[in-house]
Amino acid sequence: LFSFVGHATEINGKLFLIPAGLKLKDTANLKSDDDLERHLRRHALLFDEVQAILRQVRRGQKPTVFVLDCCRSNGFYSTRAPAEDKMAAPSPDLINSCIIFSTQSGQVAFDGDPGRGGPFMSAFADSILLPNASLDDIMIETRKRVIQSTKEVQMAPVYNALTEKFIFNPVDGS
Repeated sequence: LFSFVGHATEINGKLFLIPAGLKLKDTANLKSDDDLERHLRRHALLFDEVQAILRQVRRGQKPTVFVLDCCRSNGFYSTRAPAEDKMAAPSPDLINSCIIFSTQSGQVAFDGDPGRGGPFMSAFADSILLPNASLDDIMIETRKRVIQSTKEVQMAPVYNALTEKFIFNPVDGS
């Protein structure tokens, strides 16, 4: 399980994960998306690299689940028009893996109370405790709660390439 809570942005087709609270300095001097990409490579985590590392280590032998609770918009300088200012929807680059987003492309993920998380993480954390629930069952429950609590703004999409059933909370005898 790889879980990330923070900000994410897509530049030049690459998804960068930026930890919550990190203040990137000198972004006003950046003149292009290429400048911003070079800056982010020094200060943020490239999601493609996370998948590459796990691809080498896991080799698809065990399920890998990515949980990304982050905004899916670009809050930095960009040469693109606001209508194009959306985060790419990366697909699983790892056999037997799944990417779970807190919100769909172009949307902001709502924050929540400190220590509890936003609507997505709150619902997801509760749902993974369901005994013997498959990942699909967990995401249906999570998605219903997120849609209701955000008044249909967020819906928690999943990009799934799992090759086996995945259960967070197996109960003996099942």
